[in-house]
Amino acid sequence: LTLFQKYKIFCAIEAPSLSTSGTTLSTMVELLGVKLIAVMVGYCWTELQENDLHFVFHTVQKWIESAVLLVEEMTDAINDAVINQKSNEDTLEKLKLVVSSIDELTLSFGEFALVTLCHLNHLVDIQETENFQSLQIIKSGDFADRNNNMMESMLRLFLASGVSEAIAKSSCEEASSIIASSRVAYMHFWELVASFVIYASPQTRRCALESMELWGLAKGSVSGLYSILFSSQPISHLQFAAYSLLLSEPLCQFSLIKECSLGSNRPLTQESCMGQSIELMPDSEKTLDLREELSSLIEMPTSELLQTDLLAHDRVDAFIAWSLLLSHLQLLPPASITRERVLQYIQDKISPCILDCIFQHIPLRTGAPCGKKKDAELMPEAEVAAQASKNAIITCSLLPCIESLWPVGTWQMASLAGGLYGMMIRLLPSYVRTWFTSLRDRSLSSSIESFTRAWCSPPLLLDEFSQVKDSLYADDNFSVSVNRSAYEIVATYKKEETGIDLVIRLPSCYPLRHVDVECTRSLGISEVKCRKWLLSLTAFVRNQNGAIAEAIHTWKSNFDKEFEGVEECPICYSILHTSNHSLPRLACKTCRHKFHGACLYKWFSTSNKSTCPLCQTPF
Repeated sequence: LTLFQKYKIFCAIEAPSLSTSGTTLSTMVELLGVKLIAVMVGYCWTELQENDLHFVFHTVQKWIESAVLLVEEMTDAINDAVINQKSNEDTLEKLKLVVSSIDELTLSFGEFALVTLCHLNHLVDIQETENFQSLQIIKSGDFADRNNNMMESMLRLFLASGVSEAIAKSSCEEASSIIASSRVAYMHFWELVASFVIYASPQTRRCALESMELWGLAKGSVSGLYSILFSSQPISHLQFAAYSLLLSEPLCQFSLIKECSLGSNRPLTQESCMGQSIELMPDSEKTLDLREELSSLIEMPTSELLQTDLLAHDRVDAFIAWSLLLSHLQLLPPASITRERVLQYIQDKISPCILDCIFQHIPLRTGAPCGKKKDAELMPEAEVAAQASKNAIITCSLLPCIESLWPVGTWQMASLAGGLYGMMIRLLPSYVRTWFTSLRDRSLSSSIESFTRAWCSPPLLLDEFSQVKDSLYADDNFSVSVNRSAYEIVATYKKEETGIDLVIRLPSCYPLRHVDVECTRSLGISEVKCRKWLLSLTAFVRNQNGAIAEAIHTWKSNFDKEFEGVEECPICYSILHTSNHSLPRLACKTCRHKFHGACLYKWFSTSNKSTCPLCQTPF
């Protein structure tokens, strides 16, 4: 405490003149002083007075801002070097010079300032048993305001570092590695930064993001976060922080879809406006493209991935990319246009054989009977995967699997693989079923079915029944009841003098086996229409990538529109398309019949002609 008071006096009287002269003495005193402050706040905080704490706040903020300024200057230099590059060799030399000129002392000061800030934030959370004046000051508005400012500064620092690597990577991989290595050299500093930015408030993240956008660099903040996440020299704390930020507001609005790929540069939350613009766009512009950082990993040929080592860097990155995609999908509203487009993208562009890679990490004993497996029969890695899969289904989150991924090992990858499988069968049941039914190894498919029945299907079925029971689509014409013991859902549709009862039976290994739909009662409905309704519900339920409740809701909407007089598509005999839930909008100029765009595309592809399926007039 005495040394601290002397240091305060030194800073007030002698430090300005010494720092101006740039002597070694002033630097050493400053370094010892910032270390002393960290120790003081950690051990003697009860003895600190108001003026002491304000001095601490000021010093900590000063050195954090100095570190931010240093990294931002480095980012500017990297941006200039890459933009004005004459050759790769020239750029590499410039980047090496930039990295070698980093002021180590500034980062050291920043590191101890961050340690002090950790102590201060810990004190904020203390539920005091005695009325310490120092605690009241630390919990005051002054520190809160300073803390918010420092949090925004650290987030800018974190984003700037990632953007530096993204800019360098646009030149070549070696350039990216040079920037990544500069973080490894100061690992503890960056780990402290990462520990703070995870807890930044949405408002702080928004301010930091806006500040970065005004900077006008060659790459944006989201590209920077992806560079940290998939860095050539990864640091686990930074990777987890980048992953968390990519899924948080407002960054999640820009971290999934390539800018303008939906014909609009608006964020994902503006669903209503986006929906209208998509419907008015020509088919050629209705494509969805993921950001390149994601698509390059998710669309990686499965044959290549299957041949990699189970702990290979590319494989780990591919699993993380899938985790991000599924987590984004979980965040999107069920009825949103964007969600439908993402699901269509997965169905059309990504081979479900990624599940082959997933089950390389879940060793199952083949040749076992197809009954429910006991816990003891699972291999250790499979048991880890089973628990992760079950938790992912229940919590709808892969964050625990990602948080425990590093250091990457066999069990960590098994846990992530299990979590991915759980999220896939929850969000992409039709997609998983397509893969499962294509398996040729009967022994393997039997083992996967047993694994799914024992660990995944029970919580998934429970959730499906709960969603159906809690759904708000029931009205005077429609009702739904659930029989959990029989795995049945009964949907009753009545309209005027007509009615029908349809029973949906879910298999015990749902969603690997098909859902069965049966008509148990019909009133005033012709056999043809009854069969049509039955086939329609079957198609919606079996093609649904999402909850059964959503499929039932879509089926109900389909027949609501039929009674409203909307004409069905003459190709699929449904009003709402079974996959993308679109209405028939493309009309033949001659016969005036309307078709789904997807149905017409399939018709043109299979018939090798572009004529109306009914009147044969060229479209």
